[in-house]
Amino acid sequence: MLVLAGCETAYQYGPYTLGTDGENLLVAVCEARTITEVYVEERPDLPGVQGRQHIWDASGDLSVAAGEILVVGGNNPDLLNSVSLKSNPEPGVRYFLDMNEKLGQVTSALFRIPEDGLAPGKWLTPEGDVSSKPCPDTT
Repeated sequence: MLVLAGCETAYQYGPYTLGTDGENLLVAVCEARTITEVYVEERPDLPGVQGRQHIWDASGDLSVAAGEILVVGGNNPDLLNSVSLKSNPEPGVRYFLDMNEKLGQVTSALFRIPEDGLAPGKWLTPEGDVSSKPCPDTT
């Protein structure tokens, strides 16, 4: 008997949204948590562009409230960057985000920039919805 199990898609809709301020890629954390490690990968899905680029890796002990916003690769309190590269959130580009919490709990999300792009002040969910609020369920 062969049993195959795949967990990756089970947590691809983590409590995060993706945004931009026009210069930086942003991540809104939509549930309170303590973050110990962050990993962000840019995955171009464009004609003639191949490969993945590791654009942000940080570690530390950062407690965030629901609705707090992190700057990808930026100076975030209590997180020390070991990789910090400029992102290029063009239409069709995908971003994989992985955040570890205390006790090794991992949450992740996969985002795809819409065909019409992502305007500053707009927030993208892993499901592909765009909103003007970073976390619709927070005040």
